[in-house]
Amino acid sequence: MLGEKLLTKLWETLADKGIGSLLEPWHKTRLHDVELKAKYKDIIMTADAEKKANDIKNGKLQITDSEKLTLTSVDEISTHIESAQKIENIKKEINVAKAIVYAEKELENDTTEVSEEEIDEDWLYKWKNNASEVSKEELHRMWGSLLAGEVKSPGKYSLRTMGFLKNISQKEAILLEKLGQFIFSNNNIIYEEYTKDILEQEGLSFNKLLELQELGILMGVDSSSLRVEYDSINEHMFSRLFVSCNKALIVEHEDCKKKITLKIISITKLGKEVLSLGSYEHNKEYLFTIGKQCMKNGFTVKLADIEYINNEQVKILTSEELKV
Repeated sequence: MLGEKLLTKLWETLADKGIGSLLEPWHKTRLHDVELKAKYKDIIMTADAEKKANDIKNGKLQITDSEKLTLTSVDEISTHIESAQKIENIKKEINVAKAIVYAEKELENDTTEVSEEEIDEDWLYKWKNNASEVSKEELHRMWGSLLAGEVKSPGKYSLRTMGFLKNISQKEAILLEKLGQFIFSNNNIIYEEYTKDILEQEGLSFNKLLELQELGILMGVDSSSLRVEYDSINEHMFSRLFVSCNKALIVEHEDCKKKITLKIISITKLGKEVLSLGSYEHNKEYLFTIGKQCMKNGFTVKLADIEYINNEQVKILTSEELKV
């Protein structure tokens, strides 16, 4: 498995701190036998725990003093009022387990070198407490990505980012998912007149962008003069690469002194950390529209498939010139 070393670090870290107790029966097996079937065990196990929690609530199960689940009748369970708190604890463990499963899934094919640094203990316990409070799948995935990112690069995510995620609503999480498809690698969104309608069609109206600015994710939404001038990265001809998700626009011109000026909305430091938790697909119409506008200004534009070498470098796989 590609991400075996990262997964091993994840499981060893969790086992050492006593986190993810619902997954504990499989930790030792995983450390000696890293196979994809472990993921199916996770899914089956969390689903089983969730079913048991519902059975307790409905009076089909009770929790003994040793906190083991046993079959019982509705009459018998009425004598165990304290089980309500135990049910809540089980639900919290289920939420943590689901987030861990998402972290595992993200790491299993990751070839990043394992860091020698350890995850800060306080950070990890705060992560557990916060992840235990969410019940929506979108948020489980986000907390899983946060843990996976911290395993790969301890210290990557600030406590401020964790605090933001703790208070984010499901609607805000969905808004962030929509935003991700429009971000270029320089952490900007091109917000010209010819792109506004495309963003709005995807649920990102001006008012929604203002909401994201108020959340601290964006800046410059309400500015009419935030324009950036892009020079060539090649001294012999104009050449510029605009990377968005899994695609890139290659913009070229024979005159190396040519420039491209674009109105942009910037992503804040908090926004960069939060948005890095997602996995997004490019918006085809958005890229084509920007590319065609560059062509109207005399540039040659190619749409390319890319592969990420690291956070700052990409490899061009294939490219095709756009036609008006």
